[in-house]
Amino acid sequence: MDVETAASDEIEQRLLDEEAQIARLRASQMVLLREVDRRQMPTAAGCRSLGEWVAGRLDVAPETARDLVATAHRLEDLPDVEDAVGSGEIGFDRAVAIGRFAGRDDSLDLLDDLAGYDVVGIRRLAAKRRRMTRIDEECPNPRPTLARTRPATRNDHHRTADSLRTSPLPHGVGDGARAQRRAGGGNLGARIAQMRPAAGVPERSEVGWGQPESQ
Repeated sequence: MDVETAASDEIEQRLLDEEAQIARLRASQMVLLREVDRRQMPTAAGCRSLGEWVAGRLDVAPETARDLVATAHRLEDLPDVEDAVGSGEIGFDRAVAIGRFAGRDDSLDLLDDLAGYDVVGIRRLAAKRRRMTRIDEECPNPRPTLARTRPATRNDHHRTADSLRTSPLPHGVGDGARAQRRAGGGNLGARIAQMRPAAGVPERSEVGWGQPESQ
């Protein structure tokens, strides 16, 4: 193909065809890498891991080696995804992202369920799923914590009231809610959904309430 004279559609199709070819080659490499691992060739070569062996022998970046090795193992239990990348139906980067999302769970219809997401979107879903799994593992039976270790006293109530009087909210916060209450307006849930910080008031993620801004 003469690139300078080729039509734009022809150039785009050529790129797509070559990306599919790259995917097929990566799929072939993943099959070979599983056999390399089975034969323990990295250990025989004095490497600490298959990833180190791949990075050295194929002269690729450590992150590329990591993706190849991890995805080779994950797709062994995800035959539909492996077939899709092997046929060039999906690219290697999408296969990596799907593998991260699923782990080795083949109970989902991964190709169809994730078809509406780009690679970055699948990565975000995978990160969220890992966070939720970690939370579930760390807190299998969460229990409410007690706010106090002793009964409240009259002095506690006085101190709480004094602190509220002497520690006003940042300027503007609550003004909208007070105005709506005076107007007698609407459903509480709807009002909360419509509330936004007043102009000039930082978001919670930027400055914690009750903490001074850094100079």
